[in-house]
Amino acid sequence: MPDDRVKLVRLEELTRDEELLKRTIDFIGIDYDPVYSDYLQTPRNVFVPIDFQLTRAQEAAFQEIAGPMMTRMGYVGEKAYHVSY
Repeated sequence: MPDDRVKLVRLEELTRDEELLKRTIDFIGIDYDPVYSDYLQTPRNVFVPIDFQLTRAQEAAFQEIAGPMMTRMGYVGEKAYHVSY
C-alpha cells in the first residue's frame, strides 16, 4: 500500500496527544469532534478487569502473528501487562 495511505499510530500516543488525534482523524477523512478525545480519556472495563495467562503455544502463535508489527511499533522489551486486584 502506498505510504500516503498508511498511518501507524500507537494508542498511547493518541491518548496523550490531542493534535496527533486530530491529524489522525483528518487522515481518515472525518471531521474531528472533541468527544473522540474524551472517549479515549475514559477508562473502560474498570469494574471487572480481565486477566488471563496465555499458554506457551498461544504466546508463540501471537508472537508469530503480531511480533513483527509490535517491533515496528516499539512494543518490544515492554513488560507484559498483568491485572492486579
